[in-house]
Amino acid sequence: MGRFCIHVLLFLIVQLASAAKETWMLTSRDGRSVEADYIFYDGEELTFRKLGGMHKLKLDPALLDEKSWKMLQDDFSQKAKIDLNVTRRTKTTTDTDRKSYSGYYDTYTHTTKDVEKLNLFYVEVKSSSYFETSVVVEYFIFHSDSIEYGRIPAKVSLRKPFETVLEKTTEGRTYSSSYVGYGTYYKSGTAAQSAEVAVFLLDSDGNEVNSFANSNKLMDYTNRIKTLKRAEYDEKNEPRKNVQKKNSNTSNKVIR
Repeated sequence: MGRFCIHVLLFLIVQLASAAKETWMLTSRDGRSVEADYIFYDGEELTFRKLGGMHKLKLDPALLDEKSWKMLQDDFSQKAKIDLNVTRRTKTTTDTDRKSYSGYYDTYTHTTKDVEKLNLFYVEVKSSSYFETSVVVEYFIFHSDSIEYGRIPAKVSLRKPFETVLEKTTEGRTYSSSYVGYGTYYKSGTAAQSAEVAVFLLDSDGNEVNSFANSNKLMDYTNRIKTLKRAEYDEKNEPRKNVQKKNSNTSNKVIR
């Protein structure tokens, strides 16, 4: 009786494992179908194993029908790990105007500096899968009291990472005066400040899959205001889509 129970238990375990195994139904363009329990794609060839089979076979993805390829694309792109890297660089240009006046007892020098700082944020998105994943690069650029918001749609795979550069130019002007004879020095004005950035990666459903900010404090602030900025962006861009759709429908009408 004990052995019988063990055999039954083993049988149930095998059945459950088989039932839980993920499979894919692949259909070629000429209508032939095969169920596979193993899939691997190296960016050029698709390797698969028939359900219950022992050997792995190679297949040109171009031979699959659009439905099968889309199924694989959607499935494996969702499982891919998407990495986000952001690197900041700055380029500063200074225009200096200096005037000096000499007297009997001292020398007066007045200097005006106009500074332009170009803030460059290099954004790189990488995927762990050869299957192409659709993402949206959402960015917030902060400078002084202003926030620049935008979205960039992109497609990324292991073979083709996505790269873009976000730019923000800031300006400043400083004044300085020195009196050599009296040993005094004055300085005023506003220096060119660095910009800060927060970046979010969104999947095709709008879910956040990765994020970056120059500091934890900046990330906390961005999390508090991102819902409002997204709503403002959608409200600004939705009417434009509706107008384009309306114009398209109007152009298709036949006037009798």
